[in-house]
Amino acid sequence: MKKILKRVGVISLLGLMMIGLAACGNQQSADNKDSGYNSSISKGLNAVAENKFDKALTYFDNALTQKPKDSKAKAYRDQTQAYLDTQSELKDGEVQKAVKTVTAGTKVTNGAKSLNTKLSNLKKTAKADLAEYRQLKQDVADQLKVTDGSYDTGVVSNARILIGVRSRILRD
Repeated sequence: MKKILKRVGVISLLGLMMIGLAACGNQQSADNKDSGYNSSISKGLNAVAENKFDKALTYFDNALTQKPKDSKAKAYRDQTQAYLDTQSELKDGEVQKAVKTVTAGTKVTNGAKSLNTKLSNLKKTAKADLAEYRQLKQDVADQLKVTDGSYDTGVVSNARILIGVRSRILRD
């Protein structure tokens, strides 16, 4: 009987040790996950500060891999993606689409203040570009109506400037 009780005691002790070790392993895994998440968020925000948005997007995606349902990482990622999409749309001359994209980016909740500031500045630029394009479009339409040869050379000059600016943006 003593042998049986001794064996049960040893088995119970081993069982408790295994449970304890498993719990420690799970805690360490959770700590590593938090550490990786925090590191990714921090590195992503640093990349934003350096205007390296592609790099920032990668870090925020990594943070979401660590914590897929995290609202902060998702907001940072969405803001960064809106910034990149807006830049691309402006380079492609899709100014109206760019204004919509950047406006949606500024409305992301729980986002980073630094990204909000950068998106707000980009929104001002996009809106100014849109106003300029609309004015140029109207000026060109008005010039096309001229039949007596009295063309406004300023309209032609503005069109050349905008084409030059767009070409420079595409090169960059």
